[in-house]
Amino acid sequence: LDIDYPIRINVHNGKRWVFINKYINPGDSLWFSLSKNNIDIKGKGKNGISAMFEFDNEFLSGSLLSRFRDAAKDKSPLEFAQYWSDRLDSEIVFYDDYFKKNPVSETYSKTVKKAIFYEKKTQLLQYSFKTNNKAVFSDSAYMRYLDGIPREDTEAMACDDYIFFLRELPYNLWQVRNDHKNYDSATVAYNYKNQSRLRDSIAKGYFKGQSYDIALYNILYEQIGFLNMRKGTSAFETSYLHTDSLINQLGVAFNDKTYLSRLKRKMAAFKEEDKPAPDFSAYTLEGKEVKLSEYKGKVVYVDFWSTSCSPCVAELPYILKLQEKYRNKDILFLFVSFDNSKETLNRFILERGFTGTHLIDQKGLSSQAAMKYNIAGIPRYILVDKKGLLISSDAPRPSSHPEEMIDKALDAQL
Repeated sequence: LDIDYPIRINVHNGKRWVFINKYINPGDSLWFSLSKNNIDIKGKGKNGISAMFEFDNEFLSGSLLSRFRDAAKDKSPLEFAQYWSDRLDSEIVFYDDYFKKNPVSETYSKTVKKAIFYEKKTQLLQYSFKTNNKAVFSDSAYMRYLDGIPREDTEAMACDDYIFFLRELPYNLWQVRNDHKNYDSATVAYNYKNQSRLRDSIAKGYFKGQSYDIALYNILYEQIGFLNMRKGTSAFETSYLHTDSLINQLGVAFNDKTYLSRLKRKMAAFKEEDKPAPDFSAYTLEGKEVKLSEYKGKVVYVDFWSTSCSPCVAELPYILKLQEKYRNKDILFLFVSFDNSKETLNRFILERGFTGTHLIDQKGLSSQAAMKYNIAGIPRYILVDKKGLLISSDAPRPSSHPEEMIDKALDAQL
């Protein structure tokens, strides 16, 4: 892997995850020998990844895992904060001791410890969601556990946990202002309408430099995400103008203007839709090659999915309801599976009585379709009109009610 800082990797075998969230370092050369109940690791970088497996055994197994998951259920705010503070101290001691005996690079050691530090800080932020106790952030004793947050932690930029923390802090503190127990309905409505500006003001108070840039990018990127839900609906144009205005106004605060450029490119992509949908090929279970363009003349709702993808499977009851609702309409529900095995896919379809037009591309996220539609994860949905024009390259999930978008496409003249 051409990397210059530690990154996390995940490995799965079919439907079973072998391991998740294990860091590897630049220059690592690792061999994994996988059996049913064991993973044998050899090569340069073994110490680092072995430490993370030992960490799992020490802190994420048995009763300790249960306490990890259930910490918010039976603890007061201060008990909860103390639990995570003590746990963080124990985990740091574990890694310090392990790395003394099994040396790793200084960069690797810092990255791993930064990751667990910010994971614990995020746990503290999420207490309000887990318990519906938004007043916790007005407790000065509780907030002391969140003190000492580096304003610009360049050594943590490689950590997913740090990037997620930069998103969660403004979001969770903004949520305090939406507590119906403390504010009237008009104030709560105002806070929702102006959430981007309010979250930005919180981010400005806590972060600076690149940390602030990432926090602001997350805030504005989420606004763009909302547009995907409205694409093809009557609310889209108003939402587009509102989001564009926010990006132009708040975006002047970026220290690194490349973040602003990225957002503007994403906004421009919405205007590029309603052009011919990029064509791609996939295969029937009998091996026949089929192109998306062959379905021109119908509205096409494409579902990129896999039998091993839990969120994908969770959407199936909703898409079956859509199929029934539009059973006599001029729309095709096209399922493109990224499964490795035709046999697995076929068995799943037969066992579930899963009707529809099914194709498979075993190249998955490296497939032609994934490249053309920039698909980095599934499930993913696209909507194409009867003329073969792309309505949305990231359409709402079936559970998010794409009916208005579909109805508008069906009503359009061919």
